Amino acid sequence: MSISESAVGRRHAFEWSTYSVSRARKEPLLRFITMALEMRGCSIVYSSEANQAPFYVVFETPAGDRHGILAYAFYANANVIKGRPDDEQRFQIKYGSKLKGVLDVAIDPNALITTIMLGIEPKRGVFIAVDPLMNTPAPMSRSVEFKSFHIETILDEHWVAWERDRRAAKSKDRRAYELGLDVRSEVLVGARQEHLLDLILLERIARGLDPGERHLVADKMKDLPSRTEAAPAPHALLEELGIAPDALFDLIQGAGRLKMAVR
Repeated sequence: MSISESAVGRRHAFEWSTYSVSRARKEPLLRFITMALEMRGCSIVYSSEANQAPFYVVFETPAGDRHGILAYAFYANANVIKGRPDDEQRFQIKYGSKLKGVLDVAIDPNALITTIMLGIEPKRGVFIAVDPLMNTPAPMSRSVEFKSFHIETILDEHWVAWERDRRAAKSKDRRAYELGLDVRSEVLVGARQEHLLDLILLERIARGLDPGERHLVADKMKDLPSRTEAAPAPHALLEELGIAPDALFDLIQGAGRLKMAVR
């Protein structure tokens, strides 16, 4: 049997569903994301238009490494809802005015593009992020609630992680019930705008970890120094993250299964 000297290789491209949204309404969210990356010395190579969600952004780090992110971004607000606690805040996972759809959050199987999912308060310069893997598929409109003191803690400490209980869907809520939503405790990460690059790092190294392990990694990242200027580093990843080699080793050593999660 002869073996051909050449053949055709093929791999399916990573695809995701897009939604038409209001450019004027969503522009501040996209600007928040691109400005957050620029705060850390990154340069924006490509950005999708604000009238299409989710946002796709390609950026280059100060070390010259190029990365892509897919951002499912929503507004976080403190509107008081009848029957709900006065100090409760939230962001809603939904696109468009219809509330009966299901949002399939796209996750790149090859981890070449990093998915982030977050609520943003542009005026106060903060965001609250959830684990994309625990939120796909997501019935629209689903709310992610948190407290006003979480926002105050973010403003004071810059980076904070906490757990949020998730309840099993009731059979009368047929969409959520049929989806069999993940009811493990959910880890939320809140941070100031300049820490968006750290969130991207978290999603890259904690992808697929259990909530408890994800919480551990997020807590350890709080102690890592953050910087806005590039400086020589022994490895491109360290340059990108802006951390010392010993700090990275401590992070990996203390995160249990973290080594297995790095792609």
